[in-house]
Amino acid sequence: MGSGRSNVEVVGRVYALVADYLNGRADGIEEEISSVLSQELVLTPSSALSSGSIGPYRGLDGFMEWLDAVREQWASFEMQADEYIEAHPDAVVMLGRNVASRPGEQGYAVAVGHVWRFRDGLVTAITAFESQAKALEEVGLGPEELARGRPREP
Repeated sequence: MGSGRSNVEVVGRVYALVADYLNGRADGIEEEISSVLSQELVLTPSSALSSGSIGPYRGLDGFMEWLDAVREQWASFEMQADEYIEAHPDAVVMLGRNVASRPGEQGYAVAVGHVWRFRDGLVTAITAFESQAKALEEVGLGPEELARGRPREP
């Protein structure tokens, strides 16, 4: 999956694979995701809300453990990406929201920012923030980036 793709394309593809996995379509996903994750990967959730743990989760095993925990916690869990920003050659920021629900309970939606770090073409870190501004700040961008590519309110 990694060869010839930009970091933004890799991040977008991993989100698509995660969506498939969380919706019960797991065939080949672990193998495809493993082709872009560094063995040193550190996944740090913004809170314990999604998976029941603040982690961090390490490597492919940790990434899959986090996915399984999310799938167990929620009847429906979706990471909706509104925008990808290639902040640096080694960093991509996803600005979007998590939308989740449990059977018989009110769901939740929260704005999020995820920072993906790369080294030698592989993902070395994924850090989630419950603030898009904090995610942008993490890579040295300011709040004006939140409006980038979005229509202004009338």
